[in-house]
Amino acid sequence: MISLFILSCEKEKEPINPPIDIYADFKTQTDIQFSGTLLGNETSWVYDIGNDSIDTSYGFTWGLTSDPTIQQCVFQIYTYEKRAENYLLIVKSPAFSIYSTYSYKKSIFEVGEKKFNSASNAIFEGFEVILISKNRNYSTSFGNQDSSSFEIIKMEELPANPEKFEPPKLRLWIVVSCNLYEGGNIEKSGEIKDGKFIAEITLDSKI
Repeated sequence: MISLFILSCEKEKEPINPPIDIYADFKTQTDIQFSGTLLGNETSWVYDIGNDSIDTSYGFTWGLTSDPTIQQCVFQIYTYEKRAENYLLIVKSPAFSIYSTYSYKKSIFEVGEKKFNSASNAIFEGFEVILISKNRNYSTSFGNQDSSSFEIIKMEELPANPEKFEPPKLRLWIVVSCNLYEGGNIEKSGEIKDGKFIAEITLDSKI
């Protein structure tokens, strides 16, 4: 009687390397800023003490419903050079009640992919990006964003600064590529490509 043994040795699999973090350098920056392509124009805005041509602000907007306690966080960066082709970039958060808990408001800005507030989404579901140019106003909310992306890649909680009368804030690192639509036009007017945005907001909303 003959016994036949077959031994099989699989080649050891190569270890899978983790994906390269293409935003690693961006995550180390702390200046409030935007860089990317706006309607085909390479744009780089950095807000700091030494740059008087760039400014930024954050706050809240309401009037979304008849209930004034329903608000959105708004943050923006702009250049005083109003003759520039593009000079104001605004981001609006999903709407929330001012009586919502801090944890709930903060959860809106947790790291991850976000929806856009588009024609098919309610005001409570997504973010809106608005671009104001020399002659036109554009928004993401009028048309299709199926091939677009809005992602918060890092969030940092900043403590209050009593000396400057500043409340606690969140610092956000955002990357966005999206379609822009002019007015109520459902035909795409342009896009934001490879946008990288650092913004600061407060969740201390008031009526």
